Amino acid sequence: MRTYPFKPGLTLEFELDTLRDTLARAKGKVTEPHRADFYQIVWVRSGKATLLLDFESIPMSAGTLLFIRKNRVLMYDRSEGYDGLVLRFTDGFFARTADDARYLAGFPLFAFRNGVPRVSLRGKDAALAALVELLEREIESPGLADHHLALRNLMHNFLILCGREADGPSEAKPVPGAIQDIAREFMDLVERGYRGEKKVSAYARRLAITDKRLQSATSQAFGKLPKEFIDERIALEAKRLLLFGRSTVKEITFDLGFDEVTNFIKWFRKHARATPADFRTRYRIG
Repeated sequence: MRTYPFKPGLTLEFELDTLRDTLARAKGKVTEPHRADFYQIVWVRSGKATLLLDFESIPMSAGTLLFIRKNRVLMYDRSEGYDGLVLRFTDGFFARTADDARYLAGFPLFAFRNGVPRVSLRGKDAALAALVELLEREIESPGLADHHLALRNLMHNFLILCGREADGPSEAKPVPGAIQDIAREFMDLVERGYRGEKKVSAYARRLAITDKRLQSATSQAFGKLPKEFIDERIALEAKRLLLFGRSTVKEITFDLGFDEVTNFIKWFRKHARATPADFRTRYRIG
């Protein structure tokens, strides 16, 4: 399974493209399971399509947006009866300050824990369409002063409006910034190290905090304990490799840092309620 880097030659690492052009240029690639090391927002504006995001088949109709965090497994619909927009950007484009990084890491529609990060505009697309028009104008004028700042601010406003459509009224208590920082750093450490390190205490040491402090932070930010977060990330990768890759169970065992195949099978059965072989067979048949 291929992982695609951001398009070379775009120094700001931001791109606004049409779905039709995306499929025309790279249909043989994007209509197969793949990953990207950048963020994507797919906005279907006409027609219907079904996209696969990890293990969810997601129906998309006109006025629907799908938010795809980097490194998730995506597959576009092979049909050509739909069109719209794709916005692509990297951490480097958006997160120029600590506040930017905190906002992006905490944005619920990009949170990796979300199963189906989708928004239906239900006809309320005028404000987003106006922002897209401003983005297009700014992209065509790279020589203007504060070009990158203008693009980033427009993209930030785009996310804010989408978040409002997704959230609705909420009674949830806001999470303090310090807690968000710990949770974000923990999430980043797990993303980089889950294959080799599975102990909560090791991540707490890396963060220079106690296990109890880390537990409190993830409980407030994610609604789950650190061990649950680590196990979910490992299980997600195991499922991706089983379903979309060609590796054997033995190869996956060692790739994910388990020392014995029997230990991995026992662990996987506990977290996926199926053996690796049964999971692979069930989903491929489905």
